[in-house]
Amino acid sequence: MAFRPEQAIIQIGSTFVDLGAFCYAARSAIPRKPRRPQGVILSSLRLQRLSQVADVIKLLSAMLNDSSLRPSSVNSVARTFKRFIDWADNNGHYDCLDGNEGTVAAFKSWAAHVEERYRRHEIGSNSAAFTAKNYI
Repeated sequence: MAFRPEQAIIQIGSTFVDLGAFCYAARSAIPRKPRRPQGVILSSLRLQRLSQVADVIKLLSAMLNDSSLRPSSVNSVARTFKRFIDWADNNGHYDCLDGNEGTVAAFKSWAAHVEERYRRHEIGSNSAAFTAKNYI
C-alpha cells in the first residue's frame, strides 16, 4: 500500500494532527474530533503539496525521533505551522511551500500580518516572538 500524504493524520504525544488536510487549499474551519480528518474540498487538492506535506511529516518525525525535543515542543511547531498554512491559503498564497518566491512572499506577508496583530494588541509580544521563532 502506497503512502498517501493527503490522508495522513499523525500523533504527536497525545495529540493528533491532520497534516493531510494541508494538501488541500480549501479546508473546513469546523473543529474536528480527535483522530478524525478535517473537512476539505476535494477539488482543491494541490498536487505539488503531496510531496511537500510528505517532507513536513518526515521533518516532524525527525524532530520527535532524532532530537531532544519533547512531544509538546514538536506539537507547538505543528500548531504554528497549521496557523501559517491556514493563513497562507486564506490569503491566496497557495505556493507557500514551494521553497522559492512563493515561500518568500508568503512569509513576508505572514510576518507583516503578525506585526499588525501585535500593533493592534491582538497578540502579546510573547505570542509574536513565539510565532516568529517557529518560522525562522
